[in-house]
Amino acid sequence: FLLAYAVVSYSPFDIVYRQVSTPRTIPSLLVTAFEAVDSSTTVLGSVEKAKRLFPESPLAPFIAAVISGVGGSFFRYIERRFGRNWNVSTELSRPSVVTRTVLLYTVVYIQLREVIGWRKARLYIASFHVVWNLLKEITGKSLDFTSVIGKLL
Repeated sequence: FLLAYAVVSYSPFDIVYRQVSTPRTIPSLLVTAFEAVDSSTTVLGSVEKAKRLFPESPLAPFIAAVISGVGGSFFRYIERRFGRNWNVSTELSRPSVVTRTVLLYTVVYIQLREVIGWRKARLYIASFHVVWNLLKEITGKSLDFTSVIGKLL
């Protein structure tokens, strides 16, 4: 992490930063792919952890997945709603693409892990997530495959 920060921040004429931040360049696509692997395996790992810690709870994997998927925005909502009594809306009242994707991945992962095992299930979902994110970056469009779920909610 520190090496990557140093290379991006201190490269001559900001050449590395410009390559990474310019869409559809090789460094940008590599960063997108690695970020997609990281985000999908984080969510799926939280599902496994929740299933291991709370084996009898059917909701624990979904709660853990949403919290790890939306990250700090969940905790900001809790703090603003209950700590400061602000009238704020929750992520679950109008799910974003991230929340819908996390919920869909969780459902598919739980089903796949029963059939083909957790390693292959994780590989398939992570691979799909990488391809989907790379297609979004290459085409420059949002490519929201979860919009049908959003209409149902």
